[in-house]
Amino acid sequence: PICTFCNCTSLTRIKSTLFANNAYLETLGCSNSSNNQMTGSWSSYESENWGAFAKCTALTTLQAGLFDNNPLLQRMDWCFQGDYNLLSLPNDMFKYNTELQYLCYTFGGCTGLTSLPADFLKYSDNIADVYKCFYNCNNLTALPTTLFATDKEFTANNISNIFENCSKLTAIPAHTFDSFTKITSATYTFSGCSLLSTLPADLLKFCTVLQNVEGMFAYCSSLTTIPSTYFTYNNNITNINWLFRNSGIQELQSGTFNPNWQLQNYLYGLFYGCSHLTTLPAKMFGDNPYITQFQSATSGSSSDYYFNFRGCTSLTSLPVGLLDGLPNLTYICIFGYSSIQRLGKIFGDSSTSTTRNITNFSYCFYNCDSLTEIESGVFDQFTNADNFGYTFYDNNNLYIIPDYLFANNTKVTNFQYTFYYDTHINEIPSHLFPDTQSGWGSQSSINFTGMFYAYNNAPTIGTVQDIWNIPGKSLTSSSCFRGRTNLTNYNDIPSNWKN
Repeated sequence: PICTFCNCTSLTRIKSTLFANNAYLETLGCSNSSNNQMTGSWSSYESENWGAFAKCTALTTLQAGLFDNNPLLQRMDWCFQGDYNLLSLPNDMFKYNTELQYLCYTFGGCTGLTSLPADFLKYSDNIADVYKCFYNCNNLTALPTTLFATDKEFTANNISNIFENCSKLTAIPAHTFDSFTKITSATYTFSGCSLLSTLPADLLKFCTVLQNVEGMFAYCSSLTTIPSTYFTYNNNITNINWLFRNSGIQELQSGTFNPNWQLQNYLYGLFYGCSHLTTLPAKMFGDNPYITQFQSATSGSSSDYYFNFRGCTSLTSLPVGLLDGLPNLTYICIFGYSSIQRLGKIFGDSSTSTTRNITNFSYCFYNCDSLTEIESGVFDQFTNADNFGYTFYDNNNLYIIPDYLFANNTKVTNFQYTFYYDTHINEIPSHLFPDTQSGWGSQSSINFTGMFYAYNNAPTIGTVQDIWNIPGKSLTSSSCFRGRTNLTNYNDIPSNWKN
């Protein structure tokens, strides 16, 4: 009887004996698998009414025993989705439904629910999916400590979005997910829980195969920190994108990120929009040999880069050694659009840091309008670096570039737009690069296109190094010094480096 009563907007009561003679009833909802009525992803059907009583908006209560005679009932996806006047659920609602497996969207949008019965799934040992089960239950104020109590382990591999937009939940009981030992995905689990302020330290203790926690705390505006041991038992996580997006996070405690994580190459939106974030720990990712790249994905244009600290307006400085402990990190692109004012020794001391194999810094500090100064030695340990394209692009308040900033980076092939539109640079140092005649490596070409491009008559002074005389290299030079007309040796710069 899938969708049999959906959209019956005047239905106020369901008799407890409605399914009394249906001992073989298996389905009161729908699947997203190809062998059922519905195909494709869940999201493509989010606005549809696929459950037996979905969008029965006048329904206020459910009778006890409604499903007592349906021992084979397995699927209840969307069953009561959108029943926004449903005020309560009966105790032991699924007591005799030991085969129950699927509860996706089952109570999604039931905004009248303020609480849930204890032992909700006490007798249902075969739960396979609870995706968005209580999604948008925005008047739910508390969860019972035994919500999913059972003496067996569920087969479910997904608890994603289960409490998304439950905006009045203030806390989660400690053992809520103890039975979900096989889950690999917990994306957006608490996203939009704007009153959630605390989390149990061992909430995910038994979720040892968990891989994806993307957006788990997104828009949790009352959450100021999470316990340092929260992810201690989750060694297999590969995706933490958007983890704290637009949350109230103020501090990330040392040890929060498990050093066994083998994070995917793209890391984006981690602290996006966290305007209250002030403190990050040294060695934020621990001593992690598995992390190789920190790229930021884009949504199609440079203005929409999903940089990890964009909007973190209270985070103005970074600790010494923030990214120390990552010996195999080769690509770093995560600080764009941040509010940091100085770089400091974020990779650790150049003589002791284990993070020294980064080769690609492209876009790393892109559009950091609060950055005023680059300290000496920031890149000294990265002797294999080959790409500084767009690294400090459009940093409107950058004033100070230190001498010898790139002196150790003899293998670079790309300086394209490194300081593009950084109009207020006081001075370009005279020893910024390796020695012109003998300091460069064996690379065959170097791209200096637009490296210092600025508006006309930028105030920048200095006697720049004669990089146009580097021997034995193919040099791309268009507009490298365009607009830097106040340089002492501006007239000595070849025209193709200025136009």
